[in-house]
Amino acid sequence: MHRRWKANSDTAQDGLTIVELIVVSAVSAVLLIVLSGVFINGLQTNAASLDRDSTTARAQTIAMTLQTSIRDADVTSVTVDATRLSALVSTEGGWVCRTWELAGGDLTYRASSTAGPAVLATGVSGTLDERGRAFSVVSGSAGTVEYGLAVAEGSARAEAQGSVTAQGKDRDGGGETC
Repeated sequence: MHRRWKANSDTAQDGLTIVELIVVSAVSAVLLIVLSGVFINGLQTNAASLDRDSTTARAQTIAMTLQTSIRDADVTSVTVDATRLSALVSTEGGWVCRTWELAGGDLTYRASSTAGPAVLATGVSGTLDERGRAFSVVSGSAGTVEYGLAVAEGSARAEAQGSVTAQGKDRDGGGETC
């Protein structure tokens, strides 16, 4: 014998009551608020992560160009206000003057073989001391240069600090000067 269940459609229980509808709407609204908060937090975290990655990459690029260029240099000089570094660098094509200058929060780079300066990074400040010096020739050393720069973007900040000694030698004394 089979029993079949049959819904009674003649009763007053068809549909939702207003109280049930309000409860379902309130629970749905709470869930939507929680999910939107999680989504917004994820977007903010992603934006901060992108700022941090970009800032770190720019600081690493600055440190790498300074390290490789100065290491291959014969002569280095720093301006009195310590915001401009010039180096006479040995390249495959000969000696080239390369200059890094920190002005107005922009770090620019120029090689004597290029038409004009290129902006390496914006939002840059000098960190060698409280005066904001960016470059310094180490006294008593033969061509050792210290650098300290901070790059900031959004809420992220990365520093490029170090020292490197100019090792390019045996220049014939002619040609390019800085």
